Amino acid sequence: MILAWVVVAGEAATAFVTLDLFFRYMSVDPALLRERLLRHALVYATIAALCVGGGSIAQWWSAGYGGLVPAALNWIPWWLLWRFGLRKQFTYLFKSDGGRPLDSKRPGP
Repeated sequence: MILAWVVVAGEAATAFVTLDLFFRYMSVDPALLRERLLRHALVYATIAALCVGGGSIAQWWSAGYGGLVPAALNWIPWWLLWRFGLRKQFTYLFKSDGGRPLDSKRPGP
């Protein structure tokens, strides 16, 4: 059962590294990012689904049906990091709730 919880921690680490790589290679130009954000989200979701599925299988294999309890937590770090990572890195995409506007000529705080 300990291995099943180690997989949950591994999911969080994998989600963080994957999102970090996405942020390193995404175009930060506001016009291009808006156009490509759905594609980035789909690729990230596909990677997340593969990792969560693989992790869930590993948890089930290592701990039996009891491993499916922590397997239900595998998707949480993927969703949290994507949701709040976008808001932190690309605030101008969320100007309706306080992010910097897209047409700002002066640098932000």
